[in-house]
Amino acid sequence: VLRVVGRPATGTAPKTIRRIRVHFGKTGKFAFRGHLDLVRLLPRVFKRAGIALHYTEGFHPRPEMIFGPALPLGVYSIAEYVDVRIETDFELPNEQSVLSALNSVTESGLDFYRMRELDRKDPSLTKNAALATYLIGVPTSLTFGESTVDGVFLQDVVTKGSPLPDVIRQQGKITKTIQVSKFVHSLSLCDPS
Repeated sequence: VLRVVGRPATGTAPKTIRRIRVHFGKTGKFAFRGHLDLVRLLPRVFKRAGIALHYTEGFHPRPEMIFGPALPLGVYSIAEYVDVRIETDFELPNEQSVLSALNSVTESGLDFYRMRELDRKDPSLTKNAALATYLIGVPTSLTFGESTVDGVFLQDVVTKGSPLPDVIRQQGKITKTIQVSKFVHSLSLCDPS
């Protein structure tokens, strides 16, 4: 046990509040759990592991946690991050003991890989996240209505810089065109073998 969990009684000595960044992943069936489920689950995982989170003040206290961008439902990830504030009256134990405590009490598919303490000068997670890397499995031929996207088309996009097709969204009477190319930093094809 890393420390006794619970809100300190009124009049007790103040605890040191430390900011840590935790690297975790969502795989297997857990990838089908929504982001709000994760937001509700993580405080319970920390509590079960014996790590006291720092709570906001006011009428509705919540644990101070800052997540990276939410994943779409069903997308696996091995590079998710959350910044949490914890209360402790001593130095942080070593990284492996914290990670093993978290992994021993969590659900299958939610795995904790690394953590580190943040300084005051370290930027927040939302300011730090600029890019995401996706690995997408594409069959050799993919059909969308009457048009077919195949390896030749994808090869042209990668090697010749051909533009990606625009996505057209219809919301009621409003039609919105999204230029996908603006959001793609780089694109590469991998050999499936």
